[in-house]
Amino acid sequence: MKRNANHRHGHFMRTMTLFRGIFLCLACAVAMQTFNPMRVSAASQDATDASEAIRRQFSPLLSEYSRLFMGGGEADCIDFAVKQNMVSPGLKELLLKEARFREKSQEVGHLDFDFFFNAQDSDGKPLSIVSITKAGDTYLMKVSNGFPGEKPYDFLLVNDSGRWVIDDVRYFVQGAEPTTLRKILTTD
Repeated sequence: MKRNANHRHGHFMRTMTLFRGIFLCLACAVAMQTFNPMRVSAASQDATDASEAIRRQFSPLLSEYSRLFMGGGEADCIDFAVKQNMVSPGLKELLLKEARFREKSQEVGHLDFDFFFNAQDSDGKPLSIVSITKAGDTYLMKVSNGFPGEKPYDFLLVNDSGRWVIDDVRYFVQGAEPTTLRKILTTD
């Protein structure tokens, strides 16, 4: 009887050791899935790929707009952004509202500067992309207008049906809080 109890105890201990081993293996597998260096590398590669795709998409558009704006011809930032499908649906709605106001009232409206150049005129230099960084599900595309001493400003990009579009622009004003294009367009 005693031998049978020892045998059951030994069997129990081996079974528990087996369960502990299985549990440990499962815990390690879950941990490897959660913190997989290959996944981190893949995520980093995805961010690099997206940054390059954004650069390939926006560089020619900003170059074309720079040429129009600096060429002395009529360059309308709203018209260009909408026609080139560069803005999110929400920003497009605000920009078109601004354009309708201008047309109807023959006044400047809220937007009294070119939102691509962050200026009313150019310094003779084309727009250039300074950097593109991931910020959660969005990207910040830092752009310079070439004005000496002026800080680059941020275009907030969101993914809309597989395309990166401008959802807002953040401008830095010396001695003041940053302001955004959306805030300018919705100020009463």
